[in-house]
Amino acid sequence: MGGRRTIALILALSLLASGCGSGTGEQRDEEKITAQKLAQSVREKYADEEACEYEEAIQDIGRDEHLKLQMGFDIMDAGFDEYTQIAAVYQDPELTQRVGTHYEWDEESQVMEITPPKWSAGGISSSQLDPDVPGNEPGALELFDKGELKDWGNLPQYYLAEYVDRETGEKLQKPRVTVVTVKREVSQAPRVTVSLDEDGLPVFSWQKIKDADRYYIMELNYDPESGYTGAGWVLGETDETSWKPESAAHLRTFSVSEAERAEDYNIEQYGEGTDPIYREETYETYYCVIAASDTGTSAVSNTFPEQEIARRVPYMEETGMSLEKEGSNYADGFGNMPSYKWVTMCDGTLVQKLINYHFDQAEKVTEQWGEYEKEDMSDLKLTDVDIVKVPYTIDGSVSIFFFLSQHFQKRGYPDCQLGNICLGKIRNHIHIRDMFLFMNKIPYTDRFNAVGMASLKNHFNNPVHMKFINGTPQQLNAVVVWRHNCTADHQVPFCQRSV
Repeated sequence: MGGRRTIALILALSLLASGCGSGTGEQRDEEKITAQKLAQSVREKYADEEACEYEEAIQDIGRDEHLKLQMGFDIMDAGFDEYTQIAAVYQDPELTQRVGTHYEWDEESQVMEITPPKWSAGGISSSQLDPDVPGNEPGALELFDKGELKDWGNLPQYYLAEYVDRETGEKLQKPRVTVVTVKREVSQAPRVTVSLDEDGLPVFSWQKIKDADRYYIMELNYDPESGYTGAGWVLGETDETSWKPESAAHLRTFSVSEAERAEDYNIEQYGEGTDPIYREETYETYYCVIAASDTGTSAVSNTFPEQEIARRVPYMEETGMSLEKEGSNYADGFGNMPSYKWVTMCDGTLVQKLINYHFDQAEKVTEQWGEYEKEDMSDLKLTDVDIVKVPYTIDGSVSIFFFLSQHFQKRGYPDCQLGNICLGKIRNHIHIRDMFLFMNKIPYTDRFNAVGMASLKNHFNNPVHMKFINGTPQQLNAVVVWRHNCTADHQVPFCQRSV
């Protein structure tokens, strides 16, 4: 098996061209190597140590074309229980992910035919596409649907393994493997690279493909035992040569993040630990791009595991941890501004990210703060306060603001402009150490009046709890501010958000 794994690795790198490609300029030289030359070079180099023998490649068969094996004996009288004991088609060079092909036997000519699978892999699901999209026929489940047993699908190539001698029926010491490629309407598949933009979102990029006028960015289901299954779910469609999602929400792979493992209710359910708890999924998810024309598609591009992308993409700032470990979003001087923030990535891991301040974009503004001395807030008044707003980005995340104020020691709070990040679901009880922990937990960009939410002492030196009263994320009516000893402090009206 060691030799077979070696050849599988070479084939995966050179022929499948899977993984994160580098550069967006000229196509790599190995893309010009034909499957025939590849099989020849591999066969010569590993002829003695390899666990299988590679035959000349079969190139550009039709989508519905059968693979025909001329036999020299009657397979029905040779003691075989299954056709797959004679020959089978696989997705992978390790010959573990068998394709669900059917077989036909012509007794007179002694030709065994292997048909395309009943359900092909790598198609484009049409359920979420416009009815007028080329190839979207009424009642079809995918674009350019050919029907059962009439389409090899859109995987780059297949591996035909023969286990017996065609003339005698004797079992071979090593399987004979033939690389099979399918001719498609768009001859070249995109070679895709993935990078992160300034907002921390993944950007899929590729070069323009000849004869293609649109590109579909898709999710594919993958199982290590059976390979890719079914048609891909379309995430986006474009006629450009790059695409990115609107948010990172669909990249979340965890149920409980590393930061959330310390919560009492998670310890009770999952036990103590620091590793994220992941969703139970039947399949793994891979991302790819397919080029399309009015008549058909290309093969799928190189694919990217969702988990690999998720570990690179920020999901939400752990504001409470940032405030506790790094300091507040308010400071009374440049020297007290924090250098780092804590961020949960889309795979649930917790990382420390560098803050990039944009001092050249700093802006001095005057805002009204609510100030009071008495516990019942009967002396509440509004005061103009000069604030310097310094925009910053968390490394690999989006832009937000840091506030510098010479009035930081006053007992009051400004109106708070919410950021433009959806940082998580609102819970019934939110533990806060700073105004912005509460605000950043609301996934909206509305402006709420936050005057008099809590005293300075409670707000920065002790835990404070806030609770929604008959409210939802769509309709915030009021909150109750709780002191650190869990007694009600004051009910503060909130402006209802405009829909």
